[in-house]
Amino acid sequence: ILITGATGFVGSHVTRAAVLKGFDVHAVIRQVSSLARLADIVDKMNTHQALLEDRVGMLDLLNETKPDTIIHLAVSNIASGKTADPRTLIKTNIEGSINLMDAALQTNVKAFINIGSFAEYGPKGHPVSENERCDPLELYALSKLATSLYGQGLAQRNNFPCTTFRFFTPYGPAMRPGTLVYNIVSKIKDGEPIPLTEPTVSRDFVYVEDIPDLLFEAMEYIDSCRGEIFNLGSGLSTTLESIIKIVGTCLSKKPLPQWGAVPIQSYDSKLWQADMTKTFARFKWRPHTPLVDGIQMTIRQMPSKI
Repeated sequence: ILITGATGFVGSHVTRAAVLKGFDVHAVIRQVSSLARLADIVDKMNTHQALLEDRVGMLDLLNETKPDTIIHLAVSNIASGKTADPRTLIKTNIEGSINLMDAALQTNVKAFINIGSFAEYGPKGHPVSENERCDPLELYALSKLATSLYGQGLAQRNNFPCTTFRFFTPYGPAMRPGTLVYNIVSKIKDGEPIPLTEPTVSRDFVYVEDIPDLLFEAMEYIDSCRGEIFNLGSGLSTTLESIIKIVGTCLSKKPLPQWGAVPIQSYDSKLWQADMTKTFARFKWRPHTPLVDGIQMTIRQMPSKI
């Protein structure tokens, strides 16, 4: 398995799960990437310094490593409403992904697992299914949609073994500082006010350690889901008001929310919820970690002082 974005939050959990399952794991990392999240397994995997933006380099890497499967998690991401500059975002998310997919097509990779985002849909206000019209409202969401559609197009035209999972809101140990759940936990732990948008804004939270098994199952059954797009969430909607209460209860501390202190973002909605009908019908996988349990495990593995 060749994994891009292996040093990131979700990528590190997928990489660790792959190593523990006994796969021959190859991780694509940037020269500036920190291996801190992978410190306990770095000696059990292979690392390759490479840039997705380097089209020739990507083809050379795949010819060298000859992966059966690629799990593509590398992304210029969005956090607290902020993204990288537009040129960087386009080069990484669109051009880099196209380079990797084209190289995978040329080297006859058996399975390509692409990672999309719930932001591709745009706010809907109801449980969102994969056949919804996509209305991306900012460049990050547009870049992810472009990549999802490119992979789908290659599958339809060239029988490319690609399937895409649109992540909703992963959370859990090793989250990046500045992300929503990280901020809520750290602020409540330290007794500080929590700047937030509105109490009714919601997310569909999925515990990060539940994710790898679905990606591995898709590898196994890639022929039956070639060119398909699937939601990856819990299928449940949780408001900001609810999650700060859950975190406060887990920490036995009173939250101090500052409602309206953060502007509403383009992707905010009073109902973000994945319709998981298609995913559950196609795969045996189910998210098995309740939100309260996931928050408790997240708290236990966060530093004592943020």
